[in-house]
Amino acid sequence: MHPPLEESPLVRVIGDWVDLDPEAGTLDVAQRLGQWLSVHDTIRLHAWQQAGATAPAARRPRLDTPALAQEAQRLRATLAQAITAHDPGAPTAPAPRGARVATPPVADPAEADGLYALYHQRHLELQRQMDLRLDAWRGHLRQLLVQRGPAQASLARLDALMEDALRVRVQRVLAWLPGLLDKRFAHWRRSATDPTGALVNPGWLAAYAHEWRTALLAELDWRLQATDGLLAALCEPNEQTT
Repeated sequence: MHPPLEESPLVRVIGDWVDLDPEAGTLDVAQRLGQWLSVHDTIRLHAWQQAGATAPAARRPRLDTPALAQEAQRLRATLAQAITAHDPGAPTAPAPRGARVATPPVADPAEADGLYALYHQRHLELQRQMDLRLDAWRGHLRQLLVQRGPAQASLARLDALMEDALRVRVQRVLAWLPGLLDKRFAHWRRSATDPTGALVNPGWLAAYAHEWRTALLAELDWRLQATDGLLAALCEPNEQTT
């Protein structure tokens, strides 16, 4: 289950760009969930609560938790590398081995429409990558939890219920982020010239690229918190086996 969005680094990153609801921080977790969950979702969660962890204990396979933690680190690093390895506004020629990521060149703000499209398209591609990789990883962790015992199996079912209940709302939030970054592109583009059209901020595109990467890395961090919670549950001492 994702943590409250307003408590994540993602909101701290974008907090200076938009006017956030000042009342959102005054709501407790139950109130926030009450706004996001439908009556059907509430009934399903109540049924899960009533069922409890009643499954009988059984012999469970050994779990290599260090290897699992390493797999999680590799997944995080791979997705972060996809965000930082290439800037859509940088030259497309491959950089020499060991070279730092190319920074965007000084761009004419009057001819930047194509660059705007490149950043937007790349953001959507990276979101699709995160969806595919993290959905598969989350499902794998839930399967492992089911094998660990009744209490952890119950946690896996709860996570699946909450993911399904919040799916539409989460998708709306994530779909909003590329549009917000498009507005930031327009902001930096306007800052590049003075009223006469003279270039006064040649680093405008590099400044935008930094914000773009920072926002995507914060989005990745927020997406990973759900799977990090499942991983932490798997790494806890197992219930007594038979």
